[in-house]
Amino acid sequence: MSLAEKILRKKIPMFVHFDLTYHCNLKCVHCYVVPQERPELSTEEIKGILRQLAKAGTLCLSLSGGEPLVRRDFFEIAEYARGLNLVPTLLTNATLIDGRIADRIAALNPLGVQISIYGAKPEIHDAVSTVPGSFSKSINAARMLVERGVKVTLAYIVMKGNVDYYQEVMALVEEMEADFTVDENITPRMDGNRGPLAFQINEDELLKIYRDPKINPIREITASAKLSGANELRADVGCKASHSYCSISPYGDVYPCGQLLLPCGNLREESFEHIWQHSSNMHRARSATTYLPPVCSECELLKYCQRCPGLALAEDGDLWGPSSRACRNARIKKRAAEEQQFANLYEKNKKGGDKNGEKA
Repeated sequence: MSLAEKILRKKIPMFVHFDLTYHCNLKCVHCYVVPQERPELSTEEIKGILRQLAKAGTLCLSLSGGEPLVRRDFFEIAEYARGLNLVPTLLTNATLIDGRIADRIAALNPLGVQISIYGAKPEIHDAVSTVPGSFSKSINAARMLVERGVKVTLAYIVMKGNVDYYQEVMALVEEMEADFTVDENITPRMDGNRGPLAFQINEDELLKIYRDPKINPIREITASAKLSGANELRADVGCKASHSYCSISPYGDVYPCGQLLLPCGNLREESFEHIWQHSSNMHRARSATTYLPPVCSECELLKYCQRCPGLALAEDGDLWGPSSRACRNARIKKRAAEEQQFANLYEKNKKGGDKNGEKA
């Protein structure tokens, strides 16, 4: 049994995503975050939660928002976490990072910093962020962090208006010696508002993305033929939410995942250990993230599918059913993979024919 499987089976909350605030200095058109009319956690409350996480076995802590750097106590929190041997990852728009802040981030020795980017030109990126000058600030910050030896990933959110420009961002990333990731998922707002889905790309546009072998190399997600069992922990393709991962809101709410917004308890009222071990919704999520719907277990797309129970609940209203978005994505991935395989076979046969012709 691998270490990852042991962590999953023992239900150790190895990875915790902590949104320190839902406030942000940008107003991105697709944003799903909705600030609430209640006080966010104080510095001391957060420190107390971090101590509980360390005791529970957490090692990796992603600090996000909103924009986490709008909190004046961000470094007090991050440095305190580092002192507890919690290794941070920072998710940020990076517009508030200057040389001094870049130095302090580097001193945290983080696993990495992920910066949201929406284009390789200001007019594209800033149209999404709705704040002029944000592109230049984000890119300059990324360069400063790379110069300081921090692992930087530019996270490209593909949507209407920027789908044709991801290759330009990939070129920029290569020049910067950073990493690159693409996310094609636009989600409803936390309050259920489906407005952001208007920015979701269509199937033809998604196929164009998946046809790119740099983004979607030919592979099939390994899947066991016995995955229909509700007690089968799918460590290879299953969702780790509620098994080794959870999410905490700026108000102390604990969720199995930021996509799976089942309220499991509040850290102002209960301990993390009690919520993690005994929350009925946490147990419900564990069942849902382990369970594979029977209709899925027989589906020809299973080996291409990454079903998200959270999206199944948010978009289809059924935590236990198929995710229509996952079905769509799997269908398109299969088509793209088959096209790539056919093209590779064609080139192989063509080269073989050319060699035979030369011998003749």
